[in-house]
Amino acid sequence: MIYEPQEDSLLLKKWVEKYAFGDALDMGAGSGILSLAALDNCDSVLAVDIDDESLEHLRRLENTHPGLRVKRSDLFENLDNEKFDTIIFNPPYLPYEPKEDKETARMVSGGTKEHPNPYYIIERFFKQVSKHLNENGIILMVFSSLTNKRVVDRIIQEAGFTHKLLETKKLAFEELYVYLIQRTQIG
Repeated sequence: MIYEPQEDSLLLKKWVEKYAFGDALDMGAGSGILSLAALDNCDSVLAVDIDDESLEHLRRLENTHPGLRVKRSDLFENLDNEKFDTIIFNPPYLPYEPKEDKETARMVSGGTKEHPNPYYIIERFFKQVSKHLNENGIILMVFSSLTNKRVVDRIIQEAGFTHKLLETKKLAFEELYVYLIQRTQIG
């Protein structure tokens, strides 16, 4: 099932168009909206996802958009030692709901049946991202107030990164946050 662009994707798209550069990775690319936005300013974009329908859709885009590559990967699992200047991440960030069907849960829940904590995917991402981000690279990420912002901030900091809040958007039942994340500069 393809994650259709919602307010979070559209908000992040605006900042991808402004900041993305070099070789980019769109982690969990879904519909490809962020991959295509990044192509305008990037040398190349690798769109990764684990969903079969999304991958099929992304491969059709790959055939018509030079500079776009597509690969199946659960986070960084199949990326070997590839490095990027920009990593775009619109993670599933909602709390896990046991009654939700498996496909919907995979698209929107930050946790899983085995790991119900809503930070599970964000934590996995930040444990792996350093080896795939070039020294002066950036991460552009969106998440919701339904995922505790203080906990996300701590995860980012403990992974050796700093963040800058680019925008907050208030919706009916949540706030969205867009972060620009970089390695912590020592000295």
